[in-house]
Amino acid sequence: MEEMWSYCGTTHHVMKRVDRFLDERTYLSRKCRGVVLLDKAICNGTKDFGPCDRSCFLFWREEWLQKVDTK
Repeated sequence: MEEMWSYCGTTHHVMKRVDRFLDERTYLSRKCRGVVLLDKAICNGTKDFGPCDRSCFLFWREEWLQKVDTK
C-alpha cells in the first residue's frame, strides 16, 4: 500500500506475529506466514478514499524489515 511508504526508514517494535486474519472481502479466516504487525504503524486512510478512523494495523512481510540491535 502506498500509505506504508511513510513508515519506511523508521524504527518500530514488532507488536505480534500474524498467523491468521479475517479476509473482510470474503469473511473467511486466512492463514499466513512471515507477517507481523508493527507497534504504532497504522493506516489513517488512503489517497483514493480519504481519511479513515478505523486505525487498522498494516501487515508487514518479515523480509521487508531489517532487525536493529537496541542495546
